Amino acid sequence: MPYKKSHLIEKLSGSDHKEIHAFASRRVGQQDAEDIVQDAYLQLLQRDNQESIREPRAFLFRVISNLSIDLWRKSSRSTDSEIDQQDFELDSLISQQPGPEALTSGLLEFDNFLSVLDELPAIQRHAFILNKIQGLTHAEIAERLGVSNKSIQRYLVDAMEHFASRLENFPP
Repeated sequence: MPYKKSHLIEKLSGSDHKEIHAFASRRVGQQDAEDIVQDAYLQLLQRDNQESIREPRAFLFRVISNLSIDLWRKSSRSTDSEIDQQDFELDSLISQQPGPEALTSGLLEFDNFLSVLDELPAIQRHAFILNKIQGLTHAEIAERLGVSNKSIQRYLVDAMEHFASRLENFPP
């Protein structure tokens, strides 16, 4: 049954209010619960068509749920931005250039990769380079090489299997 504004407050006083406040406390903690409950009541009372609300208690629970999610998202975003700022400050202190060991290791890995790439048949190697390095789709590669799309798929699977069998950490 729809309620008029004058009956809403009477209907939601006493045990309902305690239960609503307890629900909000469980969702957001005691510190923010009163604000969430007040915001929920305010939304209920400011609605243009209050008569359409058949269950004001259920309406308040839904609003409190939504407001608690909004509060969580807001606090999560502010925490993320604080962490990002701290990471940025630490990153500015660390050299972005790789050390000599990392450079040597990277060059050796790249040389090994090129050796394994050279072991592939020419058409597989070409299809692999066009897909993985130049970013072309299977259809674009098939058109460029004059073969079927299915052939390109097979070439790329064979190339990946070859790399996986010859390189320890492939794919990265």
